[in-house]
Amino acid sequence: MQPIMDKGNVVGMIWLRVPWLQFFQNLFNDGIFGTIIVIRSNCEIDDDIRVLSFSIDGSSADFLGEFDAHDPKYDDQVVSKVILDLNLHAEDIPEGLCVPILTLDIYPTDELAVTFETSKPVLYTTVVVAIFAFTSLVFILYDYLVGRRQRKFMERIIKQDQIVSNVFPAAIRDRLYESGQKGSQNDALFDPLGGGGGTAGSPLADLFPETTIVFADITGFTAWASAREPAQVFILLETIYGAFDKHAYRRSVFKVETVGDCYVAVAGLPEPDKEHATTVCRFARDCVKTMSEITVKLEMTLGPDTSDLDLRVGIHR
Repeated sequence: MQPIMDKGNVVGMIWLRVPWLQFFQNLFNDGIFGTIIVIRSNCEIDDDIRVLSFSIDGSSADFLGEFDAHDPKYDDQVVSKVILDLNLHAEDIPEGLCVPILTLDIYPTDELAVTFETSKPVLYTTVVVAIFAFTSLVFILYDYLVGRRQRKFMERIIKQDQIVSNVFPAAIRDRLYESGQKGSQNDALFDPLGGGGGTAGSPLADLFPETTIVFADITGFTAWASAREPAQVFILLETIYGAFDKHAYRRSVFKVETVGDCYVAVAGLPEPDKEHATTVCRFARDCVKTMSEITVKLEMTLGPDTSDLDLRVGIHR
């Protein structure tokens, strides 16, 4: 419909008939189903606004009727377009005549919504969660294995340190560690003279002129041991030498070695002691007293002649 104007006044109208059904055919590609198109006019006929509804399924179109056929739940997804507006002022339109404004609204339907429903987001989320869980398990397992290896390594280091601490005084131990940082620690321990291809350097040797050495052996031990089981001999020596070690620690006496039934210790090294002779004498007195007490206690376990064992002490300054 097109108005005919004369000096700004409408003097006639040209009517245009649009075959909407044919117009909407082949509008969409095949495979797109469930679209509602609603054409609205602002002109009223018998107090009703003129409305036409069409259903578009792919390339085909169907006329639904002169009513609004869209689902109100899709009002927020409408695509609206004004397809006819002559932009006339009300004073330019003769009384009783309506110049329509046509609006085309496109609405989706449940059928169209179903075509866009997919399980891919859930699938992708599941895959991402699975990857994250697998990666987390790998890191947890890796952390556990590394931690276990480090604990084993630290336990080994602690045991080695304990062995070295039991064999060498603290000062000598620290010097061994320092020399091990410069060269090979194994060479320093097993090749102290630097021979045999060792790389430790000069040996650790100090002069201690003010020292006193004590030798303590068990009298009658050879005859006693020949009549005993090896386990009984071990119990005797372990008990006696364990008690002597406690006295040595308390008196600051350095235990050198044990050879069979002979216990060798020295005072005045590695820490200088002006009273080294007195310290050794007190240590020897403690050992003699402890020897008598231990043999009496062990007589019930190791045999009646165990209390006949005695301690012979030699002190050299």
